[in-house]
Amino acid sequence: MKPDLATLAGGTTLDATIISWLQSMPAGSYATIQHEPDNPSKNITPATFDAGFNKFATLAKAHASSRPSPQKRVV
Repeated sequence: MKPDLATLAGGTTLDATIISWLQSMPAGSYATIQHEPDNPSKNITPATFDAGFNKFATLAKAHASSRPSPQKRVV
């Protein structure tokens, strides 16, 4: 999923879409948001990524309770 991270972090505009997407995933699934956010062409700052990821993680914990807790992985 590639939501606009600033929009995601800044309010509830994308919440329903993300919640629906999370609930449609089979148990045991993994989710990735903004693959390669460090790509300069995406203009995503570390602060924006952190804020967007944290909002996503909050939604995932609340609405996908049968899934493992979201974790930030840097590879």
